[in-house]
Amino acid sequence: MIALTIACMLVAVLGVFIHPKWAPHWLIPLVCAAVVIGSGQIGVLPALRAVRPLTSPVVFLIFAVPVPLMLDRLGFFTAAAAAMDRGKDPRLGLWILAAAVTTFGAPGIDVGQI
Repeated sequence: MIALTIACMLVAVLGVFIHPKWAPHWLIPLVCAAVVIGSGQIGVLPALRAVRPLTSPVVFLIFAVPVPLMLDRLGFFTAAAAAMDRGKDPRLGLWILAAAVTTFGAPGIDVGQI
């Protein structure tokens, strides 16, 4: 039965990259996990304990990706740059804006990585 677990693991990993056009990327790994749990190779509670550390990163991605995109669509960043671009020499204002974005906008860095 260990062969079933290994086969499902390989199919799940490959299923993320090679999947039918009608299926979302997560469907094949979900089916493989259900097969392994359903066959009794892994219990439900150990599977939940294994997934629990992923809760915080997933919640972070759920909120960290849409918020900067929404702010960009609302024109927040353009307005902030325009507010700092006043006067004869806007470099100080732009440096302050860059420091604020770097300090308070760090979650937005992940948006570029996705």
